[in-house]
Amino acid sequence: MNVLKVLRTAVLAVLLFLTIHIIFSERVTVEQEEIAKELIRFHVRANSDSKADQQLKLEVKNTVVNYMEQILEGSQSVEESKKRIEENMDAILWEAMNTIHARGYDYDVYGYMVKEYFPLRVYGDIALPPGEYTAFRIDIGEARGKNWWCVLYPPLCFVDITHGVVPKESKEEFQNIIGEETPALTDTCSLEFKYLTFLNKYLE
Repeated sequence: MNVLKVLRTAVLAVLLFLTIHIIFSERVTVEQEEIAKELIRFHVRANSDSKADQQLKLEVKNTVVNYMEQILEGSQSVEESKKRIEENMDAILWEAMNTIHARGYDYDVYGYMVKEYFPLRVYGDIALPPGEYTAFRIDIGEARGKNWWCVLYPPLCFVDITHGVVPKESKEEFQNIIGEETPALTDTCSLEFKYLTFLNKYLE
């Protein structure tokens, strides 16, 4: 009898876990889709994983981010930001190419506006759920190396998060853009634990 009781409890626990997982996944997917409508991400792919190519990737990233800060300054929407990027694509890639050549490389560089999948990503103390996002992507050479990401709009690329915290003003701007009705993932633990209150009634 005790064995059957243990087995029944174990089965119920597994079913409960699966139910929670499904509900959590569905809710996060809905949130991700709402957030993705209001974001443009930036994605740089290095030529390879060699130390030199990874360093070059970061230098290209720095050049492009600094240049794009001027281009996107004052942009009020995803649509406006996307238009500015597309209108200045040649100039942006020229800046990237100049950096590559100045470091003694002859890699080609390509730029695209794409929709692609991003894993869970943390920017300072803001967490973005995994899913498909619109992104401006730059490929360096064969683009087979590790990637670098940030968010162009809202402009999280342009704030200092070296101490792991996004400035309050930037978080407020981020929340205003994605909408008050969309839960802000401004606590990196929230993505994992925000729905665990669902367990309360089972623990009483």
